[in-house]
Amino acid sequence: MTSKVERARLYTTEYRDFAGLSDRSPPLGLQRYESPDLRNVEFSERTLKCRNGWRRVHSNRMRDCSIRFDGVDDYIRIPHQTAYNPGSTAQLVTFDVVLRTFPAAEVVLLSKGTGTGSSRFFRLSYDPTLNSNNGGWKIIAYDATGAALRTFTVNDGVGSTGGVPVNFYRHISLTCTTYATRTYTMSVYDSAGTLIGASSTAVVNWISSTDPWIVGSDTSSSGFAFFTGAELRLRIHDGSFDAVTATLIVDRELTATEAATMTGYWKMNDGQGSRIADSTSTANYGTAEVEGPAWLGAWNGNQSYIVGRSGLGFYGGAGHVHWKPASGLPAYVFNSHATYGRKWALSFVWTPILDAGETAVRSQTLFWTGTNTTDPGPIGVVVESSGGSQRLVAKYRDGTNVKSATLTGLSLTSASAVIGRRMRIVVLLGNYGPGERIEIQARSEAASTIYVASTATDGANPGVLGNDWSVGRVLTSFAHPQTFSGSSAFAILDDFAIFRGNTTSSNPPLFPIPNAPWWPWSSLQAPSAGWYLVAGLPLDEGYGNVLITTGGNTNAADLYPEEEQGLLWDEGIVEPYESVEARLAVDFNRIDAGGKVVRRKVVVSGTTLYEVDLDAALARAVRGNIHKGGKLTSAQYGDKLFIAGPNGKRPRVYNGINLDWVGIRAPFQTPVPVAGGAGTGSLGAGTYHVYVTYRSAATGAESNPSPVASFTAAALDKIDSIQLPVSADPQVDQRRVWLTVANGGAGSTAYLVATVEDNVTVNYTTDITSISLTAATLTYTGNDEAPLGSIVEVFKDRLFVSGNPTEPTYVWYSSPGTLTSFNYTENFEDLDLDSGDVVTALKGLRDYIVAHSRDGRTSMTPTGSLETPFYVNRLSRDAGAVAPLAVLEFESTHVYAGERDAWIWDGSQSLNITSPNDPARPSIQTLWRDGLNRERMGEISLAFHRARNQFWFSCASNGSDYNDTVLVYSWDQGKWSRYDLDVDLVASMEDSNDDPWIFGVHQGFLALLDYGRFDGTSRTISQLAAIVSSGTTTTVTTYGGNWTTNEFKGLWCFYLHSATEVVDKVRIASNTVTALTFYDALSATAADGDVLIVCGLEFWAEFNLNMADPMTTKRLRYLMLRLTSTGDSAVRLVVDSNNLGRQFDPTDGTSYVREVTSATSVLRVNLGGTGGNFRIKIGDTSYIGDEAVPWLPGLAGQIDIQAMDIESEVMPARLS
Repeated sequence: MTSKVERARLYTTEYRDFAGLSDRSPPLGLQRYESPDLRNVEFSERTLKCRNGWRRVHSNRMRDCSIRFDGVDDYIRIPHQTAYNPGSTAQLVTFDVVLRTFPAAEVVLLSKGTGTGSSRFFRLSYDPTLNSNNGGWKIIAYDATGAALRTFTVNDGVGSTGGVPVNFYRHISLTCTTYATRTYTMSVYDSAGTLIGASSTAVVNWISSTDPWIVGSDTSSSGFAFFTGAELRLRIHDGSFDAVTATLIVDRELTATEAATMTGYWKMNDGQGSRIADSTSTANYGTAEVEGPAWLGAWNGNQSYIVGRSGLGFYGGAGHVHWKPASGLPAYVFNSHATYGRKWALSFVWTPILDAGETAVRSQTLFWTGTNTTDPGPIGVVVESSGGSQRLVAKYRDGTNVKSATLTGLSLTSASAVIGRRMRIVVLLGNYGPGERIEIQARSEAASTIYVASTATDGANPGVLGNDWSVGRVLTSFAHPQTFSGSSAFAILDDFAIFRGNTTSSNPPLFPIPNAPWWPWSSLQAPSAGWYLVAGLPLDEGYGNVLITTGGNTNAADLYPEEEQGLLWDEGIVEPYESVEARLAVDFNRIDAGGKVVRRKVVVSGTTLYEVDLDAALARAVRGNIHKGGKLTSAQYGDKLFIAGPNGKRPRVYNGINLDWVGIRAPFQTPVPVAGGAGTGSLGAGTYHVYVTYRSAATGAESNPSPVASFTAAALDKIDSIQLPVSADPQVDQRRVWLTVANGGAGSTAYLVATVEDNVTVNYTTDITSISLTAATLTYTGNDEAPLGSIVEVFKDRLFVSGNPTEPTYVWYSSPGTLTSFNYTENFEDLDLDSGDVVTALKGLRDYIVAHSRDGRTSMTPTGSLETPFYVNRLSRDAGAVAPLAVLEFESTHVYAGERDAWIWDGSQSLNITSPNDPARPSIQTLWRDGLNRERMGEISLAFHRARNQFWFSCASNGSDYNDTVLVYSWDQGKWSRYDLDVDLVASMEDSNDDPWIFGVHQGFLALLDYGRFDGTSRTISQLAAIVSSGTTTTVTTYGGNWTTNEFKGLWCFYLHSATEVVDKVRIASNTVTALTFYDALSATAADGDVLIVCGLEFWAEFNLNMADPMTTKRLRYLMLRLTSTGDSAVRLVVDSNNLGRQFDPTDGTSYVREVTSATSVLRVNLGGTGGNFRIKIGDTSYIGDEAVPWLPGLAGQIDIQAMDIESEVMPARLS
């Protein structure tokens, strides 16, 4: 009997096209030409090849920020720590500084202690009288041994004629050079580390001082010797850190290892706010005393500390809220019940907080009436020491003296559960038992207990009922301008309200203790209908200085200081250890005065705006003080570039010279005119109304008017003098005074009567004797400054602003043609999609502007009507752009990155390009929805690479806290690729030939992407690979390297441990001629013979070999490639069988490496192995060997694969 013999069948899988990345289904379900995963593959030429690299377009790294002190009132207070005092080891202080002007008198950089005698611990200054009036640096310190002031001086300067050291970097150190004699040496270095001079003397016995360190001023007298310049770093070391090494660390930040050895280290590169971080484990923050309170809300993660939409964070700086009734205090508020038969209550929300190193809530004022610092007028709420502990106290001045109700049961130590939690505070007065008492109630959301304390008053009229109330500090005067002496509270405060009770009883009782009803969390609410709101301060604005108030009695409140009055954040002038993330890159082309087109790239890094000149290969810092935050948006209109970002500030405008706020904020202080008297002028008798506006003479921008001031003139009178408000906005260089005619009434026509050609004069004494009815007239509205916002767009000659933290669905628009003038109350649209989703982006599309939110899109179409200038149409409630930079207008479409997918939308139809409905189209649904860091979706940027018809999406992969991935979509082929390309953002800009190209910002450099063979360097192949001779886990030395110092900083290194065949990918922190130091440690200690590759590119693509029925067994025979190579190189294949999951570990497969040359056109690789299906990974490599080590990038010729065939045998047996 014969048997049937079934022979094996040959099956060839052909690849004549490559569909790119596709991961919607597990690999077994993909088409054979789809890649379940790949890296750095370029598909634009319809072949499989490695993407190009990139190069830096300028030689100087953009830096982080520093603080520029204005020389008027800026200083920083750093709390004392015992460890800062010289002890048994050689204590060391180093300081970095740039002197911006040659001072007329001595200016102090750093001080501790007071005076010039036994209370003076330390003072560092620049004294222009040294060196024969050419200037020099000085340190003084008191030596208790000998009771003498020790002085160190180093000459450095050429006098007031300019030149060094003005605008030159200086590194100043004081170190103990001979401990036996306690000899200290002051040394001054320039940015290259060259010693300028040194001075030595003995300080045998330093005084004991618990005073804080003061940066930028002298502690000996308030308002004296303020420093003008940019402060960089303050470092305090002990002897465990080598003094010589520390002294010579100039012009750069410390490494993480170095910083860990510091006793104190303040980089002063925070970029916003009042807190100056200490980069040591002590975390002893400094406080910028000139900074006002910070607005807090959901947008900066502080919603849990407040009620309503926002509140105020007081951090010990200069700020306070001035709150007062408009026409005097109602008689029943804060007064005795015996006299008025009424009860009243003050209610507010307080979140107690601790600064670094504090173990109990510090003494501070939360609320105060009047200007007596010890006796409130008549009420105050404070934290003070009582019985040896910090306590919350209500103070009330009755007819006899000040009574205190102290909450002894409420612990305010670091161990208490109430720290960092909201607490409702209520202070009230009423009859209780035999007489009147002042009572304070407190209840934290951390506990159900209502803490109550009360004390008896004398029942008499307090006598002093202050009409000025202060939130956050005690003031000795409410006059303006404020000097801001002392410090504000250190707390979060919100929702102030003053209530009065009903009047049905002439002697109403207090609530019984301990059963007082709880006052609700909801804003401005009392516990029952028996209470009436007299004055409310909800603090829900989220920004600004003029606060909204409410209540039955008219009241007003202002927040001080003005927003623009805080610290200036200058360009950083030391090399950062880790580069700050770039926030904007955009073309800014304009025409100069000679008619020539000036082409520049504007990049914002840290707080600094740089202009990058491609021809000069230089990034030039032109302006600072763009407060830190996330990515910025921009919009150009003529020769102006508007910029905004999520930093809690208003938009800015840059004209190539100045960087100004958009619009000018109106004065919120009322001018005070003084009449000259009858017969002194030409003003007729009657009541006049006076207004003041701020103005920029350079741009013509002008504010809305100040609050009105009125005065009554006699016959033939004049304004003899007028007290003027002063703007904190540096663009203001004029103030204009406006006057109505006699008895014209507030708001009637006001005429220009004076122009003050400065922004300094407080008391203007030039007589105003008459009014010209032909003079310019005041515009009362329509000149609001731009609203706070993070998104700007120019459309139809208007500036649109959105991204407001408290009105996140609003879009404001400027006057047409006047892009710096807004009307807050009228010119906006609320684009709420009824989903609570905020506006995330603005972009024009044909004849309308589109507001994106994460869950939809809304259009605003111009109508031509003055009453309703825009028609609003809600277009989608499904998908919109996830971030301001994640959408671009392209060929009358919007291409945008959404929360779940990426889209192309033409105004009508939408095409989903990440999860297409067509099953034949590649999809990256899994990567987009599961493989990206959802926390950083708001940092996505998008650009079009016109030369290749590609859209580039810069984003962060899961687990990455920076943008480390670029997803590339081919417009004409519908293919996706994935690049390991860690650029902060991508932008389409013109190259040096004025051709459009794709750019990015990488580690402090603007980079020309899609250029060259390697990432970040133009070096040849032989200079990028090296053999290791020795090293640790963070530093390696190589044989025969020939590199330039720090040329590889921020770039990547692939490191092969030869003994274990493990490859690490690590970022380079610094390099010398032959050595590399890494930010993160290698997986094992470096060893002789290890191999490293700098700036290489991993290039590989995976395919699933779908051959015949996946349930049958196959045997692989060979793989054949049609390819070219630009030089000697090697192709690497890894083949693994029966791998059905999404993840693929190449070490589990069989590796094949075959060398190719520029003459190779066909490559055949014989394979083996059996299985039901196969996964293949193909790319190039510089590791010549068949071992299945992790991928090591190729360094040689660039391989271009045009076609691929794989042959297998289908076996008779099915899988079992």
